[in-house]
Amino acid sequence: MIVSNITVLFLLHPNITRTFLTVFQCVDISNNEARVRVDLEMICYSYQHLLWWFILGFPTILIWGIGIPLSAFILIYRNRNKLEEESVKHYYLLLYQGLKKEWFYWEFVNTSRKVLVLSINIFLSTYPLMYRLLFNIILLIGFLRLQIHLQPYKRDRTNKLERKELIAGIMSMFGGTLFIDEKDKINEINLAVFIFVVALNIHFIIYWVYWLLFALKDTHQ
Repeated sequence: MIVSNITVLFLLHPNITRTFLTVFQCVDISNNEARVRVDLEMICYSYQHLLWWFILGFPTILIWGIGIPLSAFILIYRNRNKLEEESVKHYYLLLYQGLKKEWFYWEFVNTSRKVLVLSINIFLSTYPLMYRLLFNIILLIGFLRLQIHLQPYKRDRTNKLERKELIAGIMSMFGGTLFIDEKDKINEINLAVFIFVVALNIHFIIYWVYWLLFALKDTHQ
């Protein structure tokens, strides 16, 4: 039950967090009037919207978005010197499997990265798309630099795979900045960037599938 709950919680965590964060998301309708995306009849920052914030939004984010990963981290941290013992591995191995002993918490770093990206897109939803893309690019570059410095996984190919994932995300967002303003669009450059971004993502997917098949073959042997 413990292993199943941990698996489900971490698989569903980003999607459920995004769902609850939409309570805070506003969109400009007309005349600079912002309304809540999930209920366009509600004006942003009105009394009713703020009530949603404090009754539904903040408690859920604190309990689910922050509380669940933090609780799991505390459990692992308390047992950080016993990670190789069967009593700990039996329940919590999923949270640190494949990681170097000193970086046992890297899964929680990845979870925080996903929550921060979601938060930027939600809380800055009324700002120009360019701002959101730039903030996300800066954030991902920071995590990429940290990943390169720490090399948290035991296997080099896993570290390389995660770096490719982050680079693909950064370049996809950077390429997206060229498609924001239609007036300044240069067809040849945009097409070249589009092809490059697609090729980079295909390269990452092929690399991921290759190492997945390799890992499965390793397991069977």
